[in-house]
Amino acid sequence: TDLSSCDMTAEIVRVARSLPPGLVDVIVGGHSHDLMGHQIEGVAISEAYSAGRAFSRVDVIVDRATRRVLERRSFAPRDLCARVDPGTANCAPDAAASARVPAEYEGAPVTPDPAITKVIAPAIEAAATLKKSPVGVTLDTPVRIGDIGNSPLGNLFTDAYLAAVPGADVAINNTDGGLRTDLPAGPLTYGAVFEVMPFDNRVVALRLTGAELRTVLETQLRAGAPLVGLAGLRARGTCRGGSIDVALLRPDGARVRDAEPLLVVTTDFLATGGDRVFDPVKPSGGFAIVRDAGGARDIVVEMLRKRGGTLREGDLIDAANPRWVLPGPQPVTCR
Repeated sequence: TDLSSCDMTAEIVRVARSLPPGLVDVIVGGHSHDLMGHQIEGVAISEAYSAGRAFSRVDVIVDRATRRVLERRSFAPRDLCARVDPGTANCAPDAAASARVPAEYEGAPVTPDPAITKVIAPAIEAAATLKKSPVGVTLDTPVRIGDIGNSPLGNLFTDAYLAAVPGADVAINNTDGGLRTDLPAGPLTYGAVFEVMPFDNRVVALRLTGAELRTVLETQLRAGAPLVGLAGLRARGTCRGGSIDVALLRPDGARVRDAEPLLVVTTDFLATGGDRVFDPVKPSGGFAIVRDAGGARDIVVEMLRKRGGTLREGDLIDAANPRWVLPGPQPVTCR
């Protein structure tokens, strides 16, 4: 219950403090990759870093007769490994491997549970098979994230999203953060695409006007935020009267009018407020989603399977028509 180490403005804290008393007993948090084992307003909140490095624990004591919760006991998250540093019980770094001792928990040695190992074995085998499965494309060169605004890898993903929704005008993706690594050269596998995009986001479509999309992009530029990936439209930023102005251009060079309706394709993460990209124009009740095209990663894989053959990084860049053109380096300053 000592909350001195907690960020009291964090989203999960605000949620717990806004709930009616007694409605929720336990919240298991994620996404922020933090450690938490605290109780706020009677709600036990637990989070154990990320990537399976630790486990969290909350014991809930229940009266069997009344089914009433009597107590919630929170425990500090604990590193998960077979051998640990003897002083801290944390997983020791590789350099200290010789000093590790067998891990114990509540006085008993930590060992694999044969029953759980048996249950999850088929899922692990299926995941390993899928990871190695070929996509049907060979990369002559690595395809890298590179320049965020005109990223070869970003272009690959936004092009796939755009093609997944017939009639869409523009696709928008958070290349910075949404894509986690480069694609290696050689025969492409599903596992390599998964490493790039390890999230189960879906590709959705919503409607904006030209003016609203300009507001989204101009707000990003003023804030110095990472440029979003674009497909279908290009963005040209210029300084006018001391402020940034963004023109939206179609492939033929025609400028998008402010009143023009646009069908915008993006991920459900961004559409529901992720990275605050659409915050400047988001309705109070959220966007009406007019199309759900399916899982983002599988949309990219399916596009590559249909394409086949070979692909190189240069195929994904049009140097004569970059998707973003700015009057200077970010953050853009207009005087």
